[in-house]
Amino acid sequence: MNLIYLIKDSIVKWRYYIIGILILGLITAIIASNLIDNKKYKSLVITWETPIFLNSTGGTLGVKQEDGSWKKKIVNSIGNATKEQKVTKVHRIREQRVLVTLDDDRKGWIDLPFLWPSDSGKIEARLITDIKFEDIKAEPTKYSNQSVKYDSKRANKRFKRNSNIEVTAWYTDKESYEKNLTAYPSYTWAYIVINEETKGWVPLKHIRLYGQMTDSAVASIWLPIRWISELLGDGFFAGLFVLLLYGIPILIAFLLARFLSEIMKFLPNFILFVIISAIVVPTYFAVFTSVFDASSYNQNSGLLMFLFVLLTGSVTLGGLSGIFQEIRESRCPKCKEWEGGAYQRDHLGTTTTTKTTTTTYSDGRKDITSNKDVVEDWKDYCKCYNCGYTWTLYRKERK
Repeated sequence: MNLIYLIKDSIVKWRYYIIGILILGLITAIIASNLIDNKKYKSLVITWETPIFLNSTGGTLGVKQEDGSWKKKIVNSIGNATKEQKVTKVHRIREQRVLVTLDDDRKGWIDLPFLWPSDSGKIEARLITDIKFEDIKAEPTKYSNQSVKYDSKRANKRFKRNSNIEVTAWYTDKESYEKNLTAYPSYTWAYIVINEETKGWVPLKHIRLYGQMTDSAVASIWLPIRWISELLGDGFFAGLFVLLLYGIPILIAFLLARFLSEIMKFLPNFILFVIISAIVVPTYFAVFTSVFDASSYNQNSGLLMFLFVLLTGSVTLGGLSGIFQEIRESRCPKCKEWEGGAYQRDHLGTTTTTKTTTTTYSDGRKDITSNKDVVEDWKDYCKCYNCGYTWTLYRKERK
């Protein structure tokens, strides 16, 4: 317990330096997140005349026609890119669009399937799921035959995720695009080259371009997590490191609240906790989408998504619960200084609830299991060492 208080006191003592370091790290990450390795995207050209959008999503509006039907129109663009127009630089890659600079110095977002490598160009990517030969199609449709001739000796061979590949062409459903004016990822296929004898069409969901992230990801969070995942690879250590980073948003919110409470001392403890929650909850939403997308564990798995949601929810609720107890115990309700602490704790009693479950099998056997839920009631006596005010707190601990 002394170690915990030592860590807490050290964080409070050095809070301004910690905030400064975190802000510096955030600025560095934001700057780095705008740096795309253009060596992986050489000599790209526009293949269709297509709008140059101002944002990574949206930019269209449904308009009702005289016959009652709806038709999309472009409302948020800076004009069109012409067919065969060259791309001079790639800035960012999101789920369905790429931020580029064209050879006429216009800068904007282009739908991904309309950026093709020229004869001397290339687009480097990697697999984000394991795939087999049968997943690589001769045509961009799931009903197509596999592109590589069937061979029973290697029918079960898998190409591992994170394997390097090259994209030489794209396909998107033209009818869907003309209707929606957006090349949705679910309608997009990539022609990939794994090696000289293994090439063909795969859905976009199987690959990820270098630096590409989902639309809801925060670049300044995504980039360092992706770097960590690539550095440590899959496995326990990468997961442990990412898990440790989950404490940063709680730390930031607590330090900001401490700073805010020193400026506005009139804030009641409950309002201060509400402010912290308003910072933590949306921050963890951004952290969840960014970390899950950037992590090497992202395999389009529903189970992993559920586990990640469970982890994020548990960390959020656990962190907020700890901060709430810290505010109640450390911040004086009278003088609003953070000079309080519990000088005595009384155990009021223990409540044990037993839940018994009986399972009856078809042969008449019965399996009886019991689960105990133990809850301890405590009364804490707290004192402010600044003004001498005392107060009591009641809390429960589940064992």
